[in-house]
Amino acid sequence: MAVSTTDWPTLPALPDPATAAVLGSGLLEELSYAFSGPFHFLLPDAFDANLRALRAAFDETGVDGTVYFAKKANKAALWIERCALTGAGVDVASAGELREALGHGVRGEDLVVTGPAKDPGLLGLAVRHGALVAVDALDELDALVATVPSGARRPARLLLRCLPPDQPHSRFGMNEAELAAATDRCLRAGDAVRMEGFSFHLSGYAIQPRADLAAHLVGLCLKARVQGLEAGRISIGGGLPVSYTDADSWHTFLSEQNSGHYHAGKSFGSGDFYPYFAPAAGADALRALLAARPEGHDGSFAGLLKEAGVALLTEPGRALLDRAGATVFRVQGVKERDGYRLLT
Repeated sequence: MAVSTTDWPTLPALPDPATAAVLGSGLLEELSYAFSGPFHFLLPDAFDANLRALRAAFDETGVDGTVYFAKKANKAALWIERCALTGAGVDVASAGELREALGHGVRGEDLVVTGPAKDPGLLGLAVRHGALVAVDALDELDALVATVPSGARRPARLLLRCLPPDQPHSRFGMNEAELAAATDRCLRAGDAVRMEGFSFHLSGYAIQPRADLAAHLVGLCLKARVQGLEAGRISIGGGLPVSYTDADSWHTFLSEQNSGHYHAGKSFGSGDFYPYFAPAAGADALRALLAARPEGHDGSFAGLLKEAGVALLTEPGRALLDRAGATVFRVQGVKERDGYRLLT
């Protein structure tokens, strides 16, 4: 039986003049023919505008904040070059990514190294170039300290990554007991390390849980300072959503989509999708986070940061790449299956 597609919910992309100009130029068809395969077109002006908007959110609240581009979001060298030119940081997760960032002009001090189970080679490079390392486990902390030569003038810069209490099965971060042990090891390491604060990796895009956990890290910083550690920065990772479509289209899609719309009758709940529409996206999501009142606190998260003298680091990927390009695919073939088409 043929399946009608005329009443299927659609997700139209939000309009963007720069993208529309590229799509209407006729150039994409020519490039697709020339390359004989998929390719990207990139719009660096959009990246720069997204970066300015995030920085403006910090400036408006008086919060000391730094933006690091999460390199894993897109491998194009262009974004690293934009970071170098604008003084933005870069979040890297491998020795190759670290070397590429350095090669495109980003200073080592402007790099943060994330990801679990970092190998000694990556840790050594990070220390030699003064990069900040988000330490994920006790053995990783020991390995990092071991890379610092005796009498070195440059210590290992690090953040201790906290395991989110509400996500105890996350593969990222240390629990409360491990954090206490890590703090003690940083104290015993002396001048070999500079413990600059704490970080976390939190799944999902909800604002309030991120504000609550970030406020907890501020408290950890204050406790660590009493012990004699620097602890003046926290990192909230990424998690700033991007809106790709409008609210009505998104809610209509969620309410009307069903297994008849998918190959082989697969079914998906509303929670199985990336939130393609967000009431507060990109820089507005950062503003909402700074304005949120963390649980157990009377004022805003921004006020808490300023009162404690703690700087905020964020490592967005999608939020910096919003409307900054697209990927072009040529349709290689079409198959008919039970009244619908499979495109390759």
